[in-house]
Amino acid sequence: MLFRGLNLTTAGECGAFAAALGWRPATLAGGGTARTELGADVRTASDEPATHTIEPHQDMAHAAHAPSKLAFFAL
Repeated sequence: MLFRGLNLTTAGECGAFAAALGWRPATLAGGGTARTELGADVRTASDEPATHTIEPHQDMAHAAHAPSKLAFFAL
């Protein structure tokens, strides 16, 4: 699904929107990418410098259960 025009302007509003949909956040553990918490259950994809290339990969492939949903929020 693509949502447009929702007037979400902060990471906190994005997290509240996802929670209102009943989406449960995935717990990230392990991995080698630093992430910053921006709001309730909203974090950066990666804090690597823009000069670093991140090759296509399966994040958290070692986890027992894959997330059923993935959301992106762009400011």
